Order: sequence, then structure tokens, then C-alpha cells
Amino acid sequence: MATHQGTGATAGTGADAGADAGAGADPGANPGADPDAVARTSAALAAGAVYFAAVFAAGFVLGVLRTLFLLPLVGPLWAVLVELPVILGIAWRVCARVLRHRPLARAAAVGMGAVAFSLLMLGEAGVSLLLAGRSLDQHLALYAQLPHQLGLVGQLVFAAFPWIQARRRPPGSASAS
Repeated sequence: MATHQGTGATAGTGADAGADAGAGADPGANPGADPDAVARTSAALAAGAVYFAAVFAAGFVLGVLRTLFLLPLVGPLWAVLVELPVILGIAWRVCARVLRHRPLARAAAVGMGAVAFSLLMLGEAGVSLLLAGRSLDQHLALYAQLPHQLGLVGQLVFAAFPWIQARRRPPGSASAS
């Protein structure tokens, strides 16, 4: 996997990637075709998808348990307050494991979090529409309620975990195998 890890603490994305890829290259070449940039982007996409899938599966199970057992006992707010630290703890561990097996530079870790968050929001909407029978408007209206707002905050924290964990590693450690 050394080909996707880059050489520095940041992945060359955005305007930087185009400038770097174009330096010394064929003037007619596509600056977005830099093999290192493509590999870093692919690695971030793959890591984000793996991170999402593992946490979504755990969250689905916890959500069912919360809905069936905890919600009737303590109500929606307390049920979310109990579940949230559990799923965030799971997400932290999953993120650490994904980054250990797929080391990413800090900027690519931001991409990993963005991919995972995007997939999570799509997955949440899909479950709401398909399993709960809500319309998209009904699903979005849920975010006006405090328990769902807390859930959204948790989802944003989930999205930030890859960046936080990448910052905790020494610079250049994304280059190590």
C-alpha cells in the first residue's frame, strides 16, 4: 500500500495538486492525472467507505437496541444520550484501526472523514425512508428535535475522528508502512 500514502504530512489536494502535478510535466497533460494524487484520493475514498460501513453496521445494531429496549424506558433524549458515547467509542476504535491498516496523510484523513460522513448521511436517510417509511421532508424535519440534533453532532464528531487521529500521529508517519 506504499503507493497511496504520499511522502508528506499533507496530501496534495485542491489547487496545490494541480500546481504540483503540472510542474515539469507535459504542458498538455491533465494535472489531475498525477498518479500520487489519484492514489491518495483512492486511499481516502476506500478508507472512508470502510470506516462508514463498520460504524454504520454497529450503529444500526445499537439503534435497534435503543429503539426496542432503551427508548420505552427512558424516552428519546436519554436513549440518545446513553447511545451516543457508546457509538462514538466504537467509531474512535474503528477509525484507529482503519488508519493503522491504511495510513493516510492528514489532508487525506479529512477526505476519509468527509466520505464517511456523506455515506453516513445517505445511509441514515435510506434507513429512514425505506425502513421507517418517511418521506425525505419528514426525515429532514426530525433534525428540529433535540435527540436528532444530538445525533447530528455525534455524526459530525464521527466525521472529525480521522483528522483528529491523523493529527495525533507524528508528521510523516503516514509514509511509514
